[in-house]
Amino acid sequence: MFYRRLLTEVANGGFGPGFGMVGIPPGGHVEDDLSGDLREFYLAGRAQPELEWRTPCGLLALCSWGCGVLSYVDCFSERAAVVTNEVSENRIEFTETSPSLADWLGAWLSGVDLNAAMHRVVGHREVINPFTKQPITVPILERLGRRLEFNGRWS
Repeated sequence: MFYRRLLTEVANGGFGPGFGMVGIPPGGHVEDDLSGDLREFYLAGRAQPELEWRTPCGLLALCSWGCGVLSYVDCFSERAAVVTNEVSENRIEFTETSPSLADWLGAWLSGVDLNAAMHRVVGHREVINPFTKQPITVPILERLGRRLEFNGRWS
């Protein structure tokens, strides 16, 4: 698989979109949001007792975007699709953000801001900056891409 070759023959994580691609043990890049290496994070996500918080079978973390948002490679998809999570009030939802890992990395190498490309601005709101205590305008974002249901891949 392309992903495995990338991590074993090019670099064991620490490069790429977000805060850097997650590496494989031993010695691979570990992102703080993941609380462990790729294997430990996958097993912890699969062990969540509530289905709405469980990582579907076959999703391996690629990178963190911060605030609990992660992109994954779907090892069961035909072209190794990239899937990104979104935490809602009562569950984690998943969106296909690229039809293939190769396309996703190719876009990143071409200079595409992948984080910005995952969203559309649907409005703005006024909030108070918690540090400066001054009002600021922040965008209201909507995730782009096809919403996914992983029926049968939870257990």
